[in-house]
Amino acid sequence: MQKKSLGSGILDKVRDANKRKERNQLEIPEIYPLGSKKFWDFTVFPRVYKNFQEMNKKDKIVAGLIGSVHLMACYAPFCYTPWAA
Repeated sequence: MQKKSLGSGILDKVRDANKRKERNQLEIPEIYPLGSKKFWDFTVFPRVYKNFQEMNKKDKIVAGLIGSVHLMACYAPFCYTPWAA
């Protein structure tokens, strides 16, 4: 039997929380004057965005931190004074 390391339980929880959702394929439409000519061969996987109710706890914490930094940056011009040396 293998011995589990100290952080393996935490890593398992993080891996479970960060699983990606399957995304639908999207075919690139034809360009009108060129007809059905394709200059490349690939498929596009559009990004799926979550709303606030679908976010897990970690996502909400990160969104809150980013939002608070941006809110503080909005107030930064009011705190500047050239006379404070």
